[in-house]
Amino acid sequence: MLRRKVKRELGSSDHEEAVEAVAKKHGRLTTERCEDDDDLENLVFGYQHHLDNDIQEKLYNLNQEGHILEEKTPAWVDEDDSNVRVDISSANRLKKFKDGDDDTISGETLKKKLETQFKKIYGAPAWPSQTLTSAKQSGDQEDSQDENEILQHAGYLISKSTEHLPKGIIEIGKVKDANCSKPFDAVVKCVEFHPSSKIILVAGLNNKLNIFQVDGKANANLQTIHLNGFPIHTAHFIESGKQVILASKRKHFYCYDMVNGRVTRIPEIRGKEEKHFSNFIASPDGKYLVFPGKNGYIYLLSSKTKQWIADLKMNGSVTTIAFFADGKQMITAGGDGEVYIWDMKSRRCLHKFKDEGCIISTALAVSPNGQYIACGSDSGVVNIYDKQCFDKEFPKPIKTVMNLTTQISKLKFNSTSEILGMSSRSIKNAFRLLHVPSLSVFSNWPTSNTPLRYVETFDFSPRSGYIAIGNDRGRALLFRLNHYMDA
Repeated sequence: MLRRKVKRELGSSDHEEAVEAVAKKHGRLTTERCEDDDDLENLVFGYQHHLDNDIQEKLYNLNQEGHILEEKTPAWVDEDDSNVRVDISSANRLKKFKDGDDDTISGETLKKKLETQFKKIYGAPAWPSQTLTSAKQSGDQEDSQDENEILQHAGYLISKSTEHLPKGIIEIGKVKDANCSKPFDAVVKCVEFHPSSKIILVAGLNNKLNIFQVDGKANANLQTIHLNGFPIHTAHFIESGKQVILASKRKHFYCYDMVNGRVTRIPEIRGKEEKHFSNFIASPDGKYLVFPGKNGYIYLLSSKTKQWIADLKMNGSVTTIAFFADGKQMITAGGDGEVYIWDMKSRRCLHKFKDEGCIISTALAVSPNGQYIACGSDSGVVNIYDKQCFDKEFPKPIKTVMNLTTQISKLKFNSTSEILGMSSRSIKNAFRLLHVPSLSVFSNWPTSNTPLRYVETFDFSPRSGYIAIGNDRGRALLFRLNHYMDA
């Protein structure tokens, strides 16, 4: 078994020549070649007195796929970096790097602090540390079969992420609040996971935006932005998570650049007679910011320039907006219970249908796989439709969920389209999770002992490992969904 493993790792003649070449270069290996597998095993796993530490390190970089990992060195280093002094008090975005009373730090120290800040937000990239050089690979059919057999025996790790979520009972556990490292003293109105990094934004009526690292343990606070006189009602990541747009019951709104640490005030949308722009949604493709207006108007702004580009118009009032996962289509609904499906390229209404039994629509959601549309109403009823709603004017819902009895505040599917979250902020603990494949509500959670209180908002992490719930007590509750391996 050991010999077969060695053959798989260093089985080709090219690998043996690579090993011998590295060893000969340093003059630490006898010129006699290994004559059998035992000698090869001794070379790789034993008799380390043949090789010095440098050779062992190089041989270690010969990985199982037959690649040699070579360390990268900087192409150019400025020796003057350590001599430069930077005044960190000259810019607000640099003040967070201040240590003690000294207002200046060296260029080298600033460089390290910026690198640390980048890794906290976006994680450590893999490409700077090493480059992958492919070596020629060869192997017989027996080796391939052995590798497939090994992979098949890693059943728990592989099948866990591909198994379908079972219905009835959901495996969920409470972990520390997302904002436990910096608690809120006001209502949490916004929680949203970063689209690619393990961080989350938490914002609310205390005029603060906080960015936390999500690990379920410390959940360290990375950044805090305070906006005087601007209680935050809506906040969303845009530009692949590089910026955050913040809205309140004001005509203006703000853009926070996470990379540069800069807050920019965006004036009112010119020519639009609205009292405020407290609610908006960002398109998944990064092109639009969409604000609902009065009299059925929908305002489209460019995500890049933050400037108005077009209006859409419904017959009734507009109360809720949602996008398809690719951003090419949008759905809206309002006070007449009709749901509009828009094409974002032509900016025309493709179809509209009546949500069965609905008087006023209050929430919409589209599953990431595009198979389902969920419609919530002021009566607490949630109707779920399949693709028939794209063609029929009066489609029949495939499921009517009546577990909540007050106005639906928010609906959202998880990333695998297996779970639909439903909430109402009108009464305590009004939150449910629906198992979409079976169209049944999970019976075991939440319980009467789950301290949800008044649920203001919620969000699933990009890979569904976590669900965050913001409530009226300033808590961003964090729960672990154990079915999903990666959070």
